[in-house]
Amino acid sequence: MLCLPKHHHYDAAIKLFPQFTQETGILVEFEQLPIAEMKKKQLVEMAKGQGGYDLISYVVMWKGEYVKKNFIREIEPFLKNPQLALGDFDLPDVIPSFLENIGLVGGWKGYLAGGAAKLYGLPYGAETSVLAYRSDIFD
Repeated sequence: MLCLPKHHHYDAAIKLFPQFTQETGILVEFEQLPIAEMKKKQLVEMAKGQGGYDLISYVVMWKGEYVKKNFIREIEPFLKNPQLALGDFDLPDVIPSFLENIGLVGGWKGYLAGGAAKLYGLPYGAETSVLAYRSDIFD
């Protein structure tokens, strides 16, 4: 079972699930929740030890808490296992700042790269914030 937020980025991923099932034989079951409800449900499920989720999507601010509570596992060993990872998957192809922000935990500040940081997640999408202003009012 996969836990995803109700968000248009993930609607695009859901459309790929039938193709994934066709290519792998793995049926993807998922639950989409509003982000405001998602963390609460994930915490309840993961606290059970053998909860209802096999895979989750998380908001970057939650990753440190999830690692500290031992709710999510380091994923790099899975990526290095040729029986589990696609042969053409190349981690250096992922934009480093997205990878650091979304996936690394245990670095110098606890939630970033450096020191003993390990990879706990992979970015699926990225959003950009823009500060725009009217120069005539700002002056």
